Amino acid sequence: MRLVSDITDTSRCCGYAKDAMLDARSHSQTTTADRLQRKEAPRLEVYVSTMCPNCGEAVRLAEEAAARYPDAVVRVIDLDQLDGRPPPDPVVAVPTYLLNGRVVSLGNPYPEELFARLHEAIG
Repeated sequence: MRLVSDITDTSRCCGYAKDAMLDARSHSQTTTADRLQRKEAPRLEVYVSTMCPNCGEAVRLAEEAAARYPDAVVRVIDLDQLDGRPPPDPVVAVPTYLLNGRVVSLGNPYPEELFARLHEAIG
């Protein structure tokens, strides 16, 4: 799985998705690595694809979630860069949001609903 900062192939993205993914790469790798070390932290995984017209918004929501909830581990995983490995079983479309391994949204949720779930998971 790749982190937001590892997404490098944006050549096939729609314009706004490409911009969001390029902006996502500026996310601090050190901060992400620190959060990955905290196993008790809520884990939000957002599955996207470079060909998905709605995934730019998913990347933006993931960035905002990471900024609002620094105690959560937020990862954006591009299905196009999984090197032939299948995605987890619950991922049947993109974007898909998993919180602690459970689907919380197929498609982009309303931001306030996503943030409420993250707030609840943090406790």
